[in-house]
Amino acid sequence: MYVTYNNLFKLLIDKGLNKTEFAREVGISSNTLAKLSKNELVSLEVLVRICRQLDCSLGDMVQQCLTDPKYAQGRDAARAQTWVYPGEGAVRAADYLEQKVKELTATHEEKEP
Repeated sequence: MYVTYNNLFKLLIDKGLNKTEFAREVGISSNTLAKLSKNELVSLEVLVRICRQLDCSLGDMVQQCLTDPKYAQGRDAARAQTWVYPGEGAVRAADYLEQKVKELTATHEEKEP
């Protein structure tokens, strides 16, 4: 399961708080703040303290994601670089597979006496 705390940081902006001031007020460490910034899992105790400080619910600040947002960003960037024109990805895939077949054939021939 992946989570994102983007709504939490939007709440902080709306309330005019920066992350460091907020962490000090809530009593969370810089490591926990870093985890929140990286959308990593933190303890429920920390989330409850944040909810009490901001007077909000968990749903107001945490969203569950079905896929890792970092993966999705990387995937989208790779697609943008790969698919310059339609069909380029298929050509690259065919070239790659052809090269792999040659490598495997050469390896297999070396093993046979």
